[in-house]
Amino acid sequence: MTKSVSSPHILISVAEISADFHAASLARSILRKLPTATLFGCGGSEMAKAGVDVNFLTAQLGYVKIRESWFSSSKIKRTILQLHRLVSERRPDLAILIDSERFNGTLIKFLAKEKIPVVYYLSPQVAFWAPWRARKYARLSSLIIPAFSRELDLFKRAGARATWVGHPLLDLLNTEGVENTPRNRPALLNNNRPLIGLMPGSRLQEVSLFTPILLKSVSMMRAAHPNLCFVLPVASTHLVAPIKRMIKREGLNKIIEVVDKDPHFWIRRCDLLFASTGTVTLEAAILGTPMITFYKLNPITYIVARSLVRTPFIALPNIVLNRQVVPELIQSQFTAKRLTSLALSLLDNPPRYEKMIRDLAEVRRSLGQLGAVDRAADLILEELATI
Repeated sequence: MTKSVSSPHILISVAEISADFHAASLARSILRKLPTATLFGCGGSEMAKAGVDVNFLTAQLGYVKIRESWFSSSKIKRTILQLHRLVSERRPDLAILIDSERFNGTLIKFLAKEKIPVVYYLSPQVAFWAPWRARKYARLSSLIIPAFSRELDLFKRAGARATWVGHPLLDLLNTEGVENTPRNRPALLNNNRPLIGLMPGSRLQEVSLFTPILLKSVSMMRAAHPNLCFVLPVASTHLVAPIKRMIKREGLNKIIEVVDKDPHFWIRRCDLLFASTGTVTLEAAILGTPMITFYKLNPITYIVARSLVRTPFIALPNIVLNRQVVPELIQSQFTAKRLTSLALSLLDNPPRYEKMIRDLAEVRRSLGQLGAVDRAADLILEELATI
């Protein structure tokens, strides 16, 4: 059935928790500008709240390749096949893919085969990780809206129609009221002691692997500075139970406050953040919170990844400025002892601490101006008008 351009059917696909928030923000803007549009697809609860008909919950599918994805590969393949059937049945006028390269990188081939126009919003960061992949997305996308300005020329040289509108995190963090205190005010806010934030990641694999190292560091830091406080804002409520079990096992349940709401408030409230190298590092940079970043992969995965990557950095603030702004503890460097040493040296060195704050402000300035989400929505609606 052919839909009217004035009442388009638009597929939105994400497979990461962070992408779910971006999809929700974009969906609200599209529906505000064109209330007759029908948005459907796969994602998470934030998209559903924004008015998207979420046919499949995929926001928690986020995974990395090779061994780390073996445990979930059958579920991912099954979901992709279901999504293919949905596309064939509903025949959207346009598809919007948001980040989630491994998941959407497969879907985009099917959409091209079905001759469904694709807008890739917050496209895979090929400029940083593997520039040659820009050709694939240039060939299969009608329009690419990258997250970072440095990616624009690369996509255009690959033959893509591409426009940079700024980074949508600026809008997301500007509208969340991050200065407001949460309704349930934890006891740790009732003092002026330094607050350390623990952000082990949004994937269950990351939480299982990284949280024990963070907890060992908490014990070491408390031994050196008993006045420190700790908060762990979880990325998703399904992670609360396993995290609390690990904390209780280490005897730290009276030391670490686990919070499952207002994560950006807590990031800003922290004096220092221990952050897995993902979107949260860019959020912390925008909010001006100094951090130490970390990541660890299966050794085989890491060797393969390093052979493909074209940047010496892995944390987004460092990638954006192409210099080390925040420390990175990667693979064998990521130990509780090393993390503790770096954290204490940073907290005890005010000039170094203040320099990081200034560098993070530079990261924020490089991301453009407010209004990126509305500008992206305008481009998508213009794209619909050409179909």
